[in-house]
Amino acid sequence: DGTKSNPYVISNGNELAFFEYNLRTNDYANTYFEISSDIILNPGIFNVTDAGIFYILDSNEYVVDLNTNEYKTKDGVVAGSFKTLDSLKNFKGTLNGTLHTIHGLYMNKKGNNGLFDSLEGEINNLYVKNALINGGDTSGIIAANSNNAILKNIMVEGNVIGNSEAYNKTVSTNIQNQNFEVTNNITNKTINIQNNIPTKGAIISKTTLT
Repeated sequence: DGTKSNPYVISNGNELAFFEYNLRTNDYANTYFEISSDIILNPGIFNVTDAGIFYILDSNEYVVDLNTNEYKTKDGVVAGSFKTLDSLKNFKGTLNGTLHTIHGLYMNKKGNNGLFDSLEGEINNLYVKNALINGGDTSGIIAANSNNAILKNIMVEGNVIGNSEAYNKTVSTNIQNQNFEVTNNITNKTINIQNNIPTKGAIISKTTLT
């Protein structure tokens, strides 16, 4: 029923997408959710290099085509397409990842990009691994924008890639009282982020800009 003792359960990518759909009409204030297992959105590994963006799957390396959201052989043959997810917008409830992982988060669109956008709720005990976030006016792996959000025991690993040379390469954190915001204003190069945020109000312990 969405209470703290009996939260709604998200167990796979389809249920995560259904959660996104429902957030279009419900902010779930004072409602509790729990991730019950690791969620694999895309099983391969994203590899961002100066030579391009590659996708490694079953020991094979493919070229990422951001125009079509497909991965291709070096000869241009389509090998598959990525499972995409729109940002979880305006969430005001509590999501407990229960120490599970969301693997292979892939977002490639204009506007704001991140697992969450306009986040005002609490996210805890979650690991977002091997993410590829491309484009967006404001982008971040966990949240594009947040206001009075609480993040506890969060780890992220992946790449945030901008689409314009008109903006500076920036990763900023803004912690005021219990407010936490992570944003990446558009950058023209890759930002590799490996953040370990062990407690509410902690600083980012490792951020590497390339």
